[in-house]
Amino acid sequence: MAGDASPDIAHNLQEPGQNQVDLLQLAKQLADVPARQPITNVLEGRTLQRRQIMKVLSYLDRWGHSNKALKAFEWMQSYSGDRHAFDTQDTFLYTRLMTMFSRRSSDCSQALRIFDSMQSRGIKPDLVAYNTAINAAGKAGDWERTVQIYEALQDSDLKADVWTFTSLINACQSCGSDWKSGLEVFQDMEEQGVVPNVHAYTSLISLCQRAGQWRKAMQIFRRMEAADIKVDVVAYNSAIAACAKGGDWEQAWAVFSSMRREGVQPNTVSYNSLLSACERCGQAERALEVFSMMEKEAGPTFGYTGSSLVTYNTLISACGKAGMYDQVQRMFREMQERGIRGDVFTMCGIITACEKVGLWHEAQEVMQRLQDDGVQPNTAAYNALIKALGTGGQWEAAVRVFETMQSCAADEPECSCTPDLVTYSSIISACQKSLQWQKALDVYEGMRAAHVQPNAYVFSSLIAACEDSNEWEHALAIFSDMKASNIELDAVTMAGRKLVYMFPGVLSAVPGPLVNAAKIAVKSGRAARQWISPS
Repeated sequence: MAGDASPDIAHNLQEPGQNQVDLLQLAKQLADVPARQPITNVLEGRTLQRRQIMKVLSYLDRWGHSNKALKAFEWMQSYSGDRHAFDTQDTFLYTRLMTMFSRRSSDCSQALRIFDSMQSRGIKPDLVAYNTAINAAGKAGDWERTVQIYEALQDSDLKADVWTFTSLINACQSCGSDWKSGLEVFQDMEEQGVVPNVHAYTSLISLCQRAGQWRKAMQIFRRMEAADIKVDVVAYNSAIAACAKGGDWEQAWAVFSSMRREGVQPNTVSYNSLLSACERCGQAERALEVFSMMEKEAGPTFGYTGSSLVTYNTLISACGKAGMYDQVQRMFREMQERGIRGDVFTMCGIITACEKVGLWHEAQEVMQRLQDDGVQPNTAAYNALIKALGTGGQWEAAVRVFETMQSCAADEPECSCTPDLVTYSSIISACQKSLQWQKALDVYEGMRAAHVQPNAYVFSSLIAACEDSNEWEHALAIFSDMKASNIELDAVTMAGRKLVYMFPGVLSAVPGPLVNAAKIAVKSGRAARQWISPS
């Protein structure tokens, strides 16, 4: 039986150049088969060794035809002719297919089906196959399956390696497990005598920084440095990102400087992470300095450190928060000249810059201009515009924007501009600043109807709106709602201060602890002190 296939095999082995062309042509023929048509005519009568099958599958994968690669492989598996025609009983072939479907989380369920198929056909997974399956289950967000595969590996005669544990740490992140689970996996790795590499450390740093544990992330980074492991650009980027999340721009800068000293070339992500740290800490001038460094390296590194949309959005946000409107305008023009189209984050950043310098009309123009370019505002963008209009005393325009959001949310339940707590807070504040207490109360009623829970700022703005118009009874009603909402005492101290200052008649309705808080809060005003403490 083996002799039946030997002439073709011998021919292929004797003429590798011809074989390469044949395999390439075969892959092209498979790629050209329409999705719903069978591939029998392309594969019938052929004989392929496992290495040749691998080459064909690799061609199809390279061209973006992973589904056709799987279809061809499954046809070969089920071929009812000469059982020696297609040598598919190979762990490496299955692992290669699993890898194809492990790149995107949406495809990982297919990778796991391939893993199951391999075992059902009696093919024993090797360590690489197990690691690939663990990686796929993690990316799919299936923690239970991840653990199941890892336990099967432990029950086998194989020993987990550093890639096994790195995949488990990554799974902790993608499956929503807490950062402590990742630390436990890392500890298990060391207890089993597996030495962590830069990838394992980086995965753990990333897990901690994404969970908001930036100090823990930096401890792990410093431990990696002390272990004399060669830190790569990805690890440095994760550390800088951790500092950015923690609002420690100086430490982020120190990590970046260390990166340069060690001869590791920063990339765009490195600079963007450092820019983010500066932006979070209000260091606009530093952000511009980082951008200047980035621009100088863009040419020599052939775009390795080139500016991206994220770069410009971060700069616009940093400068906008600092009231550097001219710099924001310059950045916006520059990104357009470079063909970088703005998005909703660009929109938010520029509108915030307008609000900081009182340019409410320009804020409206920016939103309209970007909408004309196809950018759809989200809740954050509308909130920024409402705030800009409120700061500019344009409460009616702010209300119109608010009504646009409500209309959008009513027409499209899945829209991204549903009013939230910030929306209601901003519109109530805008009404309060313009002495529109009735409209503020209307918005408040709508807020309750929408089941959005007011916070201390909302109650304070509402009480201030009533206070400014001498509407004491309405203020008292709002105050009663505030008490019923169980707002923390510290959060309502300022609101209580306004009440006792302006209309002491409500004192009888105020609980004793709040009166004591008012005594502390009221720092000036002889009359107020007299009636709070008559003696």
